[in-house]
Amino acid sequence: MKPAANFFFWITLVAGSLAMQSQPTLGQISPGELSTAHQKLDGSDQCLTCHSSGRGVDQSLCLSCHKVLAARIAAGRGLHSRTENTTCERCHIEHHGREFELVWWGEEGMEAFDHSRTGYPLEAGHSAVDCRSCHQSTNIPDPAPLRAESIGLERTFLGLDVGCASCHADPHGRQFEDTTCATCHEAKAWKPANRFDHRRTEFPLTGLHREVSCSDCHRVTDEPIVYRGLAAESCSNCHRDPHAGRLVGACSSCHSPDGWEMTSNASFDHDRTRYPLRGRHRSVACTACHGESLATSTAIEDFDRCETCHQDAHAGQLSRNDQLCADCHSVSGFQPSLFDLADHQETAFPLMDSHQTVPCLECHRQVPAETLVRDRLAAAPRTARLLQFRFTETSCESCHRDPHEEEIRSLASGCRGCHTTTQWSEVAFDHSRTGLPLEGRHADVQCLQCHLEVAGATDLPRIPFFSASAACSSCHASPHQGQFDESNDPTTCARCHDSSSWEPSGFDHDRDAYLLVGAHRAVPCRTCHPTEVAGETTFVRYRPIGSECLDCHAPGTSR
Repeated sequence: MKPAANFFFWITLVAGSLAMQSQPTLGQISPGELSTAHQKLDGSDQCLTCHSSGRGVDQSLCLSCHKVLAARIAAGRGLHSRTENTTCERCHIEHHGREFELVWWGEEGMEAFDHSRTGYPLEAGHSAVDCRSCHQSTNIPDPAPLRAESIGLERTFLGLDVGCASCHADPHGRQFEDTTCATCHEAKAWKPANRFDHRRTEFPLTGLHREVSCSDCHRVTDEPIVYRGLAAESCSNCHRDPHAGRLVGACSSCHSPDGWEMTSNASFDHDRTRYPLRGRHRSVACTACHGESLATSTAIEDFDRCETCHQDAHAGQLSRNDQLCADCHSVSGFQPSLFDLADHQETAFPLMDSHQTVPCLECHRQVPAETLVRDRLAAAPRTARLLQFRFTETSCESCHRDPHEEEIRSLASGCRGCHTTTQWSEVAFDHSRTGLPLEGRHADVQCLQCHLEVAGATDLPRIPFFSASAACSSCHASPHQGQFDESNDPTTCARCHDSSSWEPSGFDHDRDAYLLVGAHRAVPCRTCHPTEVAGETTFVRYRPIGSECLDCHAPGTSR
């Protein structure tokens, strides 16, 4: 019987009981034992504590005890103030015994509850949070009214504050008490603070200051990070004077926040020299070319050759008679390179499919310079590490670690036997060849959910295939706490369950357990199979269950 139908059955029974109180009777009928929360009201002489004659459950009587709810309803706050929730017994069904859950959340349970009905809709990141992550005693700012009504703080859903600080600690050390978290942050994620606008502060960011990382000024080593009160009166508050005081005047006489390069109205114009500054050269500090002492610097010769100022970052890996630095780079910036996909397709390794989306540095990594020199791929460099552009081989294994440690390679022609360059996760493999065809919901399971990573021969994990077990218990934990242990019971998972759904579609109570006849067929499963707790685990008791009448029915009662 469903909870709602069960409720109306007992309400009818209660109404009949109340009507009988006005007539001479030989006895009174109780619809059933009250829950633990209301056990002090058990007994036929307590009926009118909750029921009014001829009216059934009376909300005013409920609220005479539940004063916290009464105050919220009077203020028009929360779930219980909504017009569709004024009937207490709609959700709180009584007379089902001490262990009965007094809150009925609906057919889909508490997880499907529409929180917007409380007046506080759960949005973005909040929508995925478990109910009890917020509804816990430590988050209740004022528990005194709840304790006054003997309401258990660990089980109640009342008392929370909708303010962020009710659940979240202030990471800013009370620097922003004059504003709210929502001024800068959104519910979908704490970082980045998308609503923050530096233009509203005492130091609006202009020019290249807008590109500076927050942590460059607001150091993450501070605890908490200082956002207010930082000195910003002059450039020297944050920037070292590269001229060591040799240039008189304010920084702004030559520089601006738009770039370190000379401004157009500065007293010195580099365009009047033999080498006008273009691109990134405009942003280079004067001392980078002219040395630390600008007063004694001399003219630079051979300034038309990159090598005059820049060392070959590739140590000759890309040197050809007809190749210049400008073939791949420009004065607009060393990165990104001018070398594009069309150029790469002319190399010994054309990029196909997903390889075209891989960032250059994923393949052209920094490696020890001596490795390239030893393999005669580069000349003697001036740095300890170099980006590798020349390779001795281009096989899959030269870039990708084999997660199977050669376990699979013998079954096909290398990596390409199962994988393509389109996408690594798209595996063209017929699992029925293994003797375990993937059927039902198993067909939707990702490979790595069964073939779990384990410690490999190196410090990286490997993915086993041959050693994977086909037993249900190798992937699924038993929720039955050993009641159906295969070692001493012929019952197996497949006796009740199949791969199409966890629901026990193959279970037959008459065949597998206790023959249900007559009224027994209408009894809810949980009446005979209660939920038990073992340590921190909750499970349903299926075995052992007594099958004698007296195991469930007390003598002299109709229960």
